[in-house]
Amino acid sequence: LAVFLLGQSVLLRSRNPVIRIRRAIRRREMRAVYQPIFSMPDGKLVGVELLARWPDAPENLQTAEKFIGEAETSGLIQDLTVMMVEVAASEISDWLIADPARTLAINISASELTGDALPDRLLHCFVEYGILPGQIVLELTERSIATPRRKQLDHLAAAGFQIYIDDLGEGYSSLSYLHHLPISGVKISRSFTSGLGTDSPKVDLVLAMIEVARKRNLAVVLEGIETRDQHIAMMGLGPLHCQGFHYARPMSADDLVQLSTSDNAPPRAGPRK
Repeated sequence: LAVFLLGQSVLLRSRNPVIRIRRAIRRREMRAVYQPIFSMPDGKLVGVELLARWPDAPENLQTAEKFIGEAETSGLIQDLTVMMVEVAASEISDWLIADPARTLAINISASELTGDALPDRLLHCFVEYGILPGQIVLELTERSIATPRRKQLDHLAAAGFQIYIDDLGEGYSSLSYLHHLPISGVKISRSFTSGLGTDSPKVDLVLAMIEVARKRNLAVVLEGIETRDQHIAMMGLGPLHCQGFHYARPMSADDLVQLSTSDNAPPRAGPRK
C-alpha cells in the first residue's frame, strides 16, 4: 500500500503544471525559436522576436499560450523569461554583435513589472555575452501598462532597453499614454493588419495608428503579414518594419544565420507556400 501511495504521489506531482514548469525551467527543456523582422521597403533582415517552444510539454501545456499563461499565474514567468533570454543570448549573441543595428525582441508580461529585479537580471545576461542593451526590445501589451508602472518602465529605459507596445489598438481606447511613457516603438496587431489588401475598415485603423506613431517618432512594426496582397498593400505605407509567415516562419538559431547569409533574404513578392 505504501508503495502504491508513493507511486500515486509521484504521478500527481508529475502532472501538476506548476511543478512541471518549474522543473522544465530548471532543466532548460524549452527551446528558443526566432521570428524574423524585416525593414521595408528594402527588405533587410533587422531583427528577430524570441518565442518559446516546449517540445516535451505534457498534454495540458503543449501550446506556448498554455504554459506561458500557467507560468504567469504561478509566479514563474520571470524565471521563464530569464531562462529563455539566457538561451537566446548563448545562441545568437554572435549574430547580434555582428551588426549593432540588429535587435532581439522579448515579450514581457505585466506581472514581471512588479519590483525592480527584471532590468538587473536581463542586463547581467546581456553584458555577459557582449550584447548592447539598445539591441534589446522589450514588448509589453497595452494591458500591461493599464495600471501605473511608470517607475518600472523608466528603470528599463534608463538601463538602455527599447520599449515597444505590442498589439497596439487592442487595449486602451485612447493612445494618450504614448505621450508620457518612455516608449520607442509600437507593434500593430495582426487583428488589424489582416485587413491590408482588402476593403476592410481595419485598413483605416492601421493608417491612423501608423500616423499617430510617426508623429511621435516611434518605430512601427506590422505583425501578421501572411499574404501577397497584405505585402503589396504594406509596401505603400512608407518605411516601417514587418513580420509574418509571408516572409519567414519562426526558426532555429542555425536557420537564422543561414537566412542572414543568403543575400539578406529579401521578402518575397509571391505567396508563401
